[in-house]
Amino acid sequence: MSTAGLARLSARRPWRVVALWGVVVLLGLVVASGIQDVVTGRWEFTNKPESVRGFDLLEEKLATGRLTTETVIVRSETSTVDDATFRRIVEETTDDLRGLTGIVASATNVYEARAAGAAEADGLVSADGRTTLIPVTLTSYEAGSKHIEAFLATLDRHEGDGFRLPTVGTVSIDETFNGIAEKDLQKAELIGIPVAVLILAIVLRALVAPGLPLVLAMGSILIATGLAALFGRVHELSFYVVNMITMIGLAVGIDYALFIVERYREERRRGADTLTAIEVAGGTASKAVLVSGVTVILALMGLF
Repeated sequence: MSTAGLARLSARRPWRVVALWGVVVLLGLVVASGIQDVVTGRWEFTNKPESVRGFDLLEEKLATGRLTTETVIVRSETSTVDDATFRRIVEETTDDLRGLTGIVASATNVYEARAAGAAEADGLVSADGRTTLIPVTLTSYEAGSKHIEAFLATLDRHEGDGFRLPTVGTVSIDETFNGIAEKDLQKAELIGIPVAVLILAIVLRALVAPGLPLVLAMGSILIATGLAALFGRVHELSFYVVNMITMIGLAVGIDYALFIVERYREERRRGADTLTAIEVAGGTASKAVLVSGVTVILALMGLF
C-alpha cells in the first residue's frame, strides 16, 4: 500500500483504475449538486463584542429572539407621498409583503404610522417627499434567505412608471454577495482554465499532457465539493466554501499533478521503461504530494 506500489498497481490495470475514479467523481458530482442547500451567507462573531452581548441581552430579557429586518425603499422621481399613485404603490407593496406568510412577520408604512399617531412617522419620509421606507421584519434569517427570490419578486412587481423599490438588510446584502461571488467564480473559471492550458502546453511542450493536470484538478474539485455538501449537513458552512475549493483545487491540483507528470518524464528521459518510471514517480513525487496533503488536512483540523 505504498505510493510506489499503488502507482505500479494502477499502471498495470489502468482502465480499472480510471473506471473506479470515474465512479467516485460521478458520485461527487451527484452529491455536490446539493451544496447550495447546505451553505449560508450568514456569519457570526467568534468572540463576544459589545454588539453581540447587547443582542444576547435583548433576547434574554425580551424573549423575542434575534429579529432579521429588511428596509424597503420606495422612490419616485415624479410623485410624492401625498399623491394617490404613490400611496397606492406603498400600500399594495405592504399588503403583498404581509402576504408572504412564513417569511414576513410584519410590515408597516408611513400612512399606517400617521393613522396610528406614531411620532416616528415623519422619519419614514425624505425631506423632498419622494422617498419613503417600509420597515419589514422577517420571521427568521433562514426563512428570508431561503425565500429571498420570492421577496424580491414581490418588490419587482411594483416597480415601473417612475417607481423604484430597492431593499437593504442582512438577507438582501448576503444575497448580493452570493451573486457577486458566483459571477466572480464563473469569470475566474472562464479566464483561469484557458490560461492554465496555455501555460501547461508551453511547460510540457505537448498538447495532450496538459489535459491530465486539468482533469485531475476538476475531479478533485467535484469530490471535495461533494464531501463539503455531506459535511454541511451536520455543520454550517459559508457559501465561500465553493470558491475556496475551486481556487485551491485548480491551483494545487494542477501544481501537484504537474509535479508528478514531470517526475515521470524525468525518469523516461533517463531511459526507464513506462512501468518503472511510473513506480519511481509514485514513490517520490506522489509520496511528497501525499505528505503535503495530509499535513494540510491536519493543520486545518487544528492538530498542529
